Amino acid sequence: MYTRMMIVSALIISVVSTSGCATRSSVTKAHDEARDAHRIAEQALSTAQEANNRSIRTEEMVNRSFRHSMRK
Repeated sequence: MYTRMMIVSALIISVVSTSGCATRSSVTKAHDEARDAHRIAEQALSTAQEANNRSIRTEEMVNRSFRHSMRK
């Protein structure tokens, strides 16, 4: 029983000691990756908004053309 408790204790200590807190460099790396992801998302949003605006303009031109052709 005593050896089993020692083994379990050693296992718990080894797991806790290897899973410690994040280092400053890993936090900095995660922050940089998050900043890059945010920048890419902003670019994607901008591209999507431009495409949407272009689509709206095209739809308006098609509607005007259709209405014009229906008047004739």
